[in-house]
Amino acid sequence: MKEIFELYNQTCWAVIAGKGTGSIFNIKIGEKIPRAKPINNPHLSDDARNYDSKYGIMVYSSWELTKNGDFVCDSDDSNENDGPMVSHLMQN
Repeated sequence: MKEIFELYNQTCWAVIAGKGTGSIFNIKIGEKIPRAKPINNPHLSDDARNYDSKYGIMVYSSWELTKNGDFVCDSDDSNENDGPMVSHLMQN
């Protein structure tokens, strides 16, 4: 339970989602930890390729993102790299 409280005021510096991941997405939070071997994926940001995070949240189930009570996107949206799911997850 202590770890949940440690998430408070931590910075989210990467969201990984897109084609090939289905509706699954991963949020990278907190301290950046250098990877022993960078990930060779040109679709990831430099930070996501070169660092892991102290904390991460991976969402596997059906989900819906709202902002101020308004629908933004959900797990049924297209996960193409420039599609609505990825675009909205990166903005919000």
